[in-house]
Amino acid sequence: HPKQTEVFEKQSGQKYEDLKRDILQFGIVNPLIVRKLADGTIQCLSGHTRRDIAIEENINPVPISYVDVNDLEAEYFLNMLNYDNRDFNEVSKARMINHRMEVTKALKEEGHFAGMK
Repeated sequence: HPKQTEVFEKQSGQKYEDLKRDILQFGIVNPLIVRKLADGTIQCLSGHTRRDIAIEENINPVPISYVDVNDLEAEYFLNMLNYDNRDFNEVSKARMINHRMEVTKALKEEGHFAGMK
C-alpha cells in the first residue's frame, strides 16, 4: 500500500532477522492481508515484512487473506492491522495516530461507524 512507508517505518535489524529466523523455522503462520485492485494487481495491507522475507527466501506459497475494501477502508486496515505488530518511536507513533485520526474522520463522513461516538 502506498501509505505503508509514509506511516510505518520498514522493519530492519534484529527484529527483521528474528522474524526471518522464525519464518524459516515455522513458515508464515499469519496470512498476509491483501486486496485486489481494479487493474487486477494485489495490494498488501498487512504483512509487508513477511512478504519481503518470502520473496528474499523464495518461500512459496504464502498464506493470503483477501479483503474487499475501498481505498479509504484499505488505509484504515493498513493502520489498524499494523499498529499491533510494530514498536514505535515517538515520531512514528505521532505520525500513525495522526493518520488514524484523518482516516477515521473521512470514514465517518462516508457513514461508517454510524451510531458510534
